[in-house]
Amino acid sequence: MISTKLSFLTFAILCLIIFPYNIILFLFNSDLLYSIVPGWHSTFIPGQIISNGIKFLILLIVTICYWKLSKTTTKIDSKSFLIHLLLTLPAIVVGKFSL
Repeated sequence: MISTKLSFLTFAILCLIIFPYNIILFLFNSDLLYSIVPGWHSTFIPGQIISNGIKFLILLIVTICYWKLSKTTTKIDSKSFLIHLLLTLPAIVVGKFSL
């Protein structure tokens, strides 16, 4: 059995890792989106920003669910937490270190 607070903290840290910080950078330095062809005023959303945003939203929902779970119970099954963590980590690694 593993503490629900530990699982909440684990997924909160993962949520901070996958947060799309480049969106904040684009908001302050230039447009949120950028043109692929220089000089044109058309903008395109890069695929990595969309995928990291979707992953962040899903991880945020999971983190909120773990927070609510920590309010109702104190322990969860370590096997189910480990499976959940191992299925989540590849998406985060691909999101942060994509080529």
